[in-house]
Amino acid sequence: MDDESRRIWASHLESFGDSGEILYAFGLVRHVLDQEAGRHPTGAQADLANRLRAALTPYGPYLEAYAACFCDEGDLLTAWRAYAREGGVAIGLDTSFLERRARTTPGFTLMRVIYDRAAQEELVRSTIAGAFGALGDGEAPDDAVSRCEGFVLAELTPAFASCKHPSLAEEREWRLVHAWAPGEAGLPVHFRPGSNGLTSYVELKVTDPAGIFDDRIPIHRFFTGPTANPRRAAKTLALFRYEHGYEGSAEIVRSAIPFGA
Repeated sequence: MDDESRRIWASHLESFGDSGEILYAFGLVRHVLDQEAGRHPTGAQADLANRLRAALTPYGPYLEAYAACFCDEGDLLTAWRAYAREGGVAIGLDTSFLERRARTTPGFTLMRVIYDRAAQEELVRSTIAGAFGALGDGEAPDDAVSRCEGFVLAELTPAFASCKHPSLAEEREWRLVHAWAPGEAGLPVHFRPGSNGLTSYVELKVTDPAGIFDDRIPIHRFFTGPTANPRRAAKTLALFRYEHGYEGSAEIVRSAIPFGA
């Protein structure tokens, strides 16, 4: 998030954490694809399965999707431990602006992360099975197979953005995703240093130059994290709020979690 540019930064899906997250998503999709392909071993459906296997490769050209990550709880112990052990700030956004952006702007999606394996498989299966069903048994023109391939690849992007390992369910994550198909033009891509080297990101604009936020990031609450000096943290945060013009629109809330928990 960059208050100077008034944009939210969304990083490439393949840049999050270690490789485990994206490999889990690809493994999930490949597992369901192999199951469905086993039910349709010949004809155009088999051709589609082979094309999808070739396209759905981690760190390949297929996946061009960027996500800004949020939590539905501003004062969460696991989040403080992971991101702000020595004291920090959680920023609460007015989610109505995120919802409106996702609803009105092509290429934007606001989604709750899915941690249940059965629900994940159903999400993927509905897309793949639908494409196999559209082709039908037997042969089909090459352009029909290509259209089904494009449909599946586009529809699977939410799965890669929203499916995480069940052990991470306590994160309670949401994501605002911007995605586009290979060859299409998306938002300008920027680069920054990250824990895993050079990281690509895009800047998401979620407000308009009118109303209470006046084209700024729609912050409506700040949480001060567990700290040995909560009064100092609150005072500094109040100054930050004033200097950035949020004094009339954002409250400050002290974490209820004891320092050292």
